[in-house]
Amino acid sequence: MAGLIFPWRAANQFHLLIDGPAFFADWLARVESAKEQIDIELYLVSSGNSAERIEAALIAAVQRGVRVRCLFDSFGSRQFKQTQRRHWLEAGIELRFYNPLRWTRGLQNFYRDHRKLLIIDQQTAYVGGAGLTDQFWQPDAEYSLWHEVMVRVQGPVACFTFCQYRQSPRRLCCVNPTPRYSKILIACTERRTPNCVVGHAVLSPDLGRAPSLT
Repeated sequence: MAGLIFPWRAANQFHLLIDGPAFFADWLARVESAKEQIDIELYLVSSGNSAERIEAALIAAVQRGVRVRCLFDSFGSRQFKQTQRRHWLEAGIELRFYNPLRWTRGLQNFYRDHRKLLIIDQQTAYVGGAGLTDQFWQPDAEYSLWHEVMVRVQGPVACFTFCQYRQSPRRLCCVNPTPRYSKILIACTERRTPNCVVGHAVLSPDLGRAPSLT
């Protein structure tokens, strides 16, 4: 299934984690054993019990010498309180927000970062649909209010996921973050590439080729 964009990578392991209690318990165990780096990219983030529990784990990681980097969507993290943001920064967590809302940007404000990536030591990655809110997970609760799944990935694909995360800071506060991906999608359709897989796609208004994707 080698394609135009992503080469085939074998020898990977995948583990499905259903709902917040299963996912966050698994991820926190990896955070607590992280040795070098923790990278997080999320859309929905809000202050609450879940954020406080994650905060404690991330700050503990920083204190033992682990680099922690977080990239949150500015719109999706509106309920992440300013006091908590300052606390994370003061604790040594590298915190950035994608595409802050500005009246002067007009429709450009609709460009949002819907990625959900959590990467530990560039070796273990989590992808899926969860966010850091109390709806997805209440610490010590058996069930979550919202149903969602995440996948733990280990192997070469985890390293590739980290490479995708590294590209994200280039899009911070950009006015138009999507042209490169629009060109990739157009190239797929023009060459009639079989097995063109698009993950977490959001078609932008300037992509005038949407009908050709059907």
